Amino acid sequence: MGPFWALFAVAWCVGAGAQEPSAATVKLVSSQNQFAFDLLRAQPADRDTFASPYSVYQALTMLYVGAKGETRAQLAKALGVDATDDAWLSRNAELRARLVAQDTFVPCQVRIANALFPSRRIAIRAAFIRAATEAVASAEVRTLDYANSEAARATINTWISDHTEGRLPEVLARDAISSETSLVVTNAVYFNGLWAQPFLASDSRPDDFQTLDGRKLRLSFMHQVVRTSYAHGTGWQAVWLQYLSRSLAAAFIVPDEGTFVPFAQRMTQRTWTDIVAKAEVRDIDLAVPRFTLDTALYLTDSLRSLGVRDAFDALKADLSGIGTDPLGTVYSRDAYHQAMVRVDERGTEAAAATAIMGYPGCGLPLDPPLVVRVDRPFVFVIYDLETGALLFAGRVVTPKSDVPAALSGDVPLAPRPMEGLEPGMRGH
Repeated sequence: MGPFWALFAVAWCVGAGAQEPSAATVKLVSSQNQFAFDLLRAQPADRDTFASPYSVYQALTMLYVGAKGETRAQLAKALGVDATDDAWLSRNAELRARLVAQDTFVPCQVRIANALFPSRRIAIRAAFIRAATEAVASAEVRTLDYANSEAARATINTWISDHTEGRLPEVLARDAISSETSLVVTNAVYFNGLWAQPFLASDSRPDDFQTLDGRKLRLSFMHQVVRTSYAHGTGWQAVWLQYLSRSLAAAFIVPDEGTFVPFAQRMTQRTWTDIVAKAEVRDIDLAVPRFTLDTALYLTDSLRSLGVRDAFDALKADLSGIGTDPLGTVYSRDAYHQAMVRVDERGTEAAAATAIMGYPGCGLPLDPPLVVRVDRPFVFVIYDLETGALLFAGRVVTPKSDVPAALSGDVPLAPRPMEGLEPGMRGH
């Protein structure tokens, strides 16, 4: 098999009977998704990348409410919103509530948490705390003494670890915090879902995954014949898998051999929307590798490339809406992001966290199963079927296949029949 590029998507939606998203929510989701693909394209297309653009968006949203002037305008442009009309902030909070609404009858988890860690030294504005908390639906506020920078770093890392089930224990390295830190803005996202029709471990067997440079990695491939949604177009094919909740799904988009890098470089919100719109139901003979991926990203330069420049400039930043620091004007010096994903026979687990540091200064049942093999580099996205909101996005170029067989629990669960996903799919 030659190299291919694929998009793997974990999709989550609210349960049956949920209200259709409003036009304002659809517009916001489109902006968030465009930001997601912009952020992904800012990373090298030939390297492993996994991130939660949604997490980064939420951290920037909290920063936005404390920004003024050109700093605010640049953040608004990157976020795809109107700086003269903050009604979108309410839609953002409502969207978060939809995303964390869970089906209590199935073992699927979607968790989103936010926190502000201001320094004891700064006079933080109550209006900022209130606006930032309302904009992301909920945010914990904890004042820290950054004079003891190691203790402050440990507190923030512990908060992130607690909200990602221990999967991200040390997002902030030892040099990320100093006594001059004014504020740390954080967001954490965690997902864990079991397949509705799990792969049988007895059907898994070694096979080759071909990398971009032609090397072959011997990985454990999962196999099953499944009736599910499938789409194809010029230069790509895509297949979806459903999670046990029946409202969660995963999609793998596989570009033609030898086109991974150019496909990844031009992947946009419109590309994604076109792919989702072509989904139909048919039988698929599917082979997918078991894999795990962990990435840590320093996002300051990426965000600058997206137009968020002044916020990271000590001389130009206007974050005066946050508060005042006796050491100087508050600005964003660093933006850190870390994420992980694990996929095995039983399901998918993913987690991500963002920290921004503030410093002074239809079906075809008669057709034979179509063979789809995810045995070359692929890109994945985690999104909400009901609204189309993206939660995670990434590229797997050289996957590891050391995922434990029972990452989602020890008790086997009975599979449920697969159903086509196309009626509820949204790309926005």
